Amino acid sequence: MRYILSIVFILASFFSSFTQNNVHYGERNLEGNKLAIYYDREGTIYPDYFIANASLERSGSSLKMWYAGNSEQFLEVARHYGCRFAEYSAGNIKILNDSIVTVNCRKINLQKGNFNSATFLVHGFRKPFVAINGDYTSGRDFAIMEKNISDLGKRNECFVEVYWDAFYGCCFTANVMENEKLFHLFDQAQAAAKLVGASFREVLSRTTFDTINLYSHSLGAQVVAQSLFNVVGCAAPTPSNARVNICMIAPAISGVETFRYYYRRNTDFDYRSNDNYRLAIVYNNNDFVLLKRDNKFGWFGPGPYGHGNTSLGCNYHHTATKLEAYFLTEYRQSSIRTFDLSLVGKCHHVRCYCAGANLLEAIRHIMM
Repeated sequence: MRYILSIVFILASFFSSFTQNNVHYGERNLEGNKLAIYYDREGTIYPDYFIANASLERSGSSLKMWYAGNSEQFLEVARHYGCRFAEYSAGNIKILNDSIVTVNCRKINLQKGNFNSATFLVHGFRKPFVAINGDYTSGRDFAIMEKNISDLGKRNECFVEVYWDAFYGCCFTANVMENEKLFHLFDQAQAAAKLVGASFREVLSRTTFDTINLYSHSLGAQVVAQSLFNVVGCAAPTPSNARVNICMIAPAISGVETFRYYYRRNTDFDYRSNDNYRLAIVYNNNDFVLLKRDNKFGWFGPGPYGHGNTSLGCNYHHTATKLEAYFLTEYRQSSIRTFDLSLVGKCHHVRCYCAGANLLEAIRHIMM
């Protein structure tokens, strides 16, 4: 009997941990002057308003549910954005979200006189917002990316950091059960990435810089992909800026399976004749996270096709090079280049990919 109870306890702990790993941004510093956008797991944009993370967690880590359960505070947030609602409703949430997007875009577009382009950075899976377990935070990764891009690109860029609930769990180990929990979280993060991408598109489509640049790491590529073309159905307009430069670093997505939707865009821009998108894919044959194998021997784990296809970023079975060939036949007017950074070794971290001149050629390509 004691043995059975022990098994039940272990299984309960195992499965309960699946739902306690959201990343919340309700308690962030609202006084800073950096440009940043924050999304919850459903792609709802955060307001500039303090919300206790514990309160968000009790609301299923959903801003919509939090608004529904805190109607007075919802009305207070709405007033902050000039919305004079008399009551909470699902329709009023949509109006509020649109107002939050408008305010954020106004802040970005006001920088046009100071910068030549707007550069959006999107982090990947399992990035905490507050330091924990020795893992680099999303903010620390962004600081590394910004410095490296600035040093290599030598461009006058306005950086905008895009934070999203990509879930967090500790850590990749030799423990099969612990890793299985992370793979389950990764399944959830993939679904969240598409919802966030659809919402992020609202910001991109209202950014009025002639040139916008997007850099993603890992699963951030799924957010960027959905923001630029209809991986899943989305009515929001896609960017029609003169140039949209895209650099996906170690993308945790599939190749042709994702990009077969590349021309499904909602725009009047004649991209079929002269595409405004310019794409760089940075891959690493040895990236153990994308290979989904153990870090020591490379024998154990579901592989790049298990728990979501991550074959593009590790060029598994030549996925990256096959995508380049696919563009030559299907999207002849669209620019793509792949860059082999297998010299990075097994490392998946931003700090490895954004070290020294590793990204120089990719940055030069998209900036041409």
